[in-house]
Amino acid sequence: RSGTMKLFRISPGGSEKVMELAGPGQTFAEAVMFAGKHPTHAVALDETRLIAFDCKDFRAQLHDNTEMCFRLMDSMSLRMSGLIDEIDQITQHSGTERLVRYLLDQVPADAQRSPSIRLSVPKQVIASRLNIKPETFSRVLAKLRQDGLIEVHDDTILLKDAALLSRLAS
Repeated sequence: RSGTMKLFRISPGGSEKVMELAGPGQTFAEAVMFAGKHPTHAVALDETRLIAFDCKDFRAQLHDNTEMCFRLMDSMSLRMSGLIDEIDQITQHSGTERLVRYLLDQVPADAQRSPSIRLSVPKQVIASRLNIKPETFSRVLAKLRQDGLIEVHDDTILLKDAALLSRLAS
């Protein structure tokens, strides 16, 4: 309903990898319904309201409602496609490219020439989501700031040259 859920895994060495950030209107943990377990942990990053479904009841609903079944498959397919895109980003793009693409993806559709974005989750969560170290995240932001491409004010980032940033993310 509201808020942001961080879905993450813990490595055997104890480090945390953010797998996904789920917000209002999104579902997560469908694997519990079908596989009986969920491979990730979840924690709310802010005040959050969730809707929980009883697995048996929901599966019965899916069994009786083809349209609902296809909507769930559509949602899960889109998520899987996004994860495939993420693997591509991680394996074929630098940390700078991934961070710039993330920043550009946060720009509202109706933004002006120099859009301003507000980071809705902590920087270390974004770094983990992008598969970069927090110190690399900070260095990339500092370099973009030094190059005059962005301004950083706490959790707000002004994109001073979105066109050049777009070329960096390619």
